[in-house]
Amino acid sequence: MMKFFKPITLKFWQVGIFKLSMVSIGIIIGVYFADFLKSWLPLFSAIFALTAVYLLSIWYKQINKV
Repeated sequence: MMKFFKPITLKFWQVGIFKLSMVSIGIIIGVYFADFLKSWLPLFSAIFALTAVYLLSIWYKQINKV
């Protein structure tokens, strides 16, 4: 039996392609289910804000290391 969830290593440009793919499918889903997703907008906005602040804090800590 094949293992679908085993670790792999990607180069930085392959990660970029993966992210572009995920953003594209997210946009497609958002366009297709636009009316349904409007009611979920505050939740998705809050998730984005929290994760963005978290990632920015990690980035800030790493660039200010001596």
